[in-house]
Amino acid sequence: MLIKLVALSLLFCFLLPTYADHGECKFQIVDAYVDNYLNHTTAAYVNPEGACDEIVEVAKQRIPNGFNYIEHRIQRPLCRMFFATPLYPEDIRSDNFYFDLWHTCKDLPILPPEDDGKTYSIEVSSESGKLVMIPPKGKLNLVAIVKDNTGNMAPDIKVELTVEVEANSGGHEHDNSVRHTNHSGKLSGTSTGPNKVEGTTDSTGYNFTFTSPIVSGVHKITAACIDIDCGDATLDNIKAGVDNLTSLGVGNWELIGDVKNSHTDNHYLTDTSINRIKTISKLYKDTYPLEKVLHLNDASLITGGLFDIGNNWKPSHHEHRRGTVIDIRANNNTGAIPPRNWNAFKVIVRDSSGTASLERFYNSDIFGDEIISKRHFHVRLEGRSE
Repeated sequence: MLIKLVALSLLFCFLLPTYADHGECKFQIVDAYVDNYLNHTTAAYVNPEGACDEIVEVAKQRIPNGFNYIEHRIQRPLCRMFFATPLYPEDIRSDNFYFDLWHTCKDLPILPPEDDGKTYSIEVSSESGKLVMIPPKGKLNLVAIVKDNTGNMAPDIKVELTVEVEANSGGHEHDNSVRHTNHSGKLSGTSTGPNKVEGTTDSTGYNFTFTSPIVSGVHKITAACIDIDCGDATLDNIKAGVDNLTSLGVGNWELIGDVKNSHTDNHYLTDTSINRIKTISKLYKDTYPLEKVLHLNDASLITGGLFDIGNNWKPSHHEHRRGTVIDIRANNNTGAIPPRNWNAFKVIVRDSSGTASLERFYNSDIFGDEIISKRHFHVRLEGRSE
């Protein structure tokens, strides 16, 4: 009986003259199939490879409200209606049945979607309405809101959110795909790909969080609707890092250590730390007027965060992240603190409320010779680790 009903419906489908009738015809076919399914709860399903996505996309375009209609009837994806394998007579599972049903759907004229007369727009913002610097591994609460053209909030709308980190931001001039894939900020929600999530709005919108990475930088979040056209919205200038750091600039010292196409701006500190390095530099020069001024190597990047001198997004400097630590040359190069002054320099730093430790590096071979060129003082200007 079902076979006859389907066959008649298919034939009727080709005879109907109007687009609307084609859509109604398809519903008749699906109705017959759904009714039969509901009477066979032991039905088993198969999804031929590649067929599922195709049939859904075609049906969504060519059948008015077809996708939602089927979902509401049996809570199954549309493709399973077309490619189900019920446990009853073999002829219902024949290839001809599948092909007829597929080609009927595929060849129907494209029908315009039903229009409820509304248009939609989306916006994304912080819950507080303000953007502040987010410290490493810190969180920012955000919300994506969809509204219709009457200004009312639209609940139950699926939205997609994408986060991108701005190239070369945060003082890192060695930008590459690894950073954009693994070291940008993260969004809460259901992941749909690298740096992409989706969620569904409720009466207040879709609330989500941005978690900043340990690598400082500037981020952008883009929001768009998945199933309806609502345009897109962008929230720019989301800064992850340490706020209120200042460049050392010119002083009673020599700045060194900047590396082109890597980290060319490497001398940022807090105001407290700047005042202390000024004091330390002056005391050292007063104590040793014939010595060269201190040669100051890496402090922090413009907004702190991970300082990867190896350009590999991994910690090589394990501190230098919050603007309170600086390295000072103590090797055999020009401007280094000579060994005869090491102890006095440590006292000067201690009396300025900081700590200074001499860092030495050795070859890994059996002899373990010191790599003198890497030797330096690691100075915690505010007396604490980062």
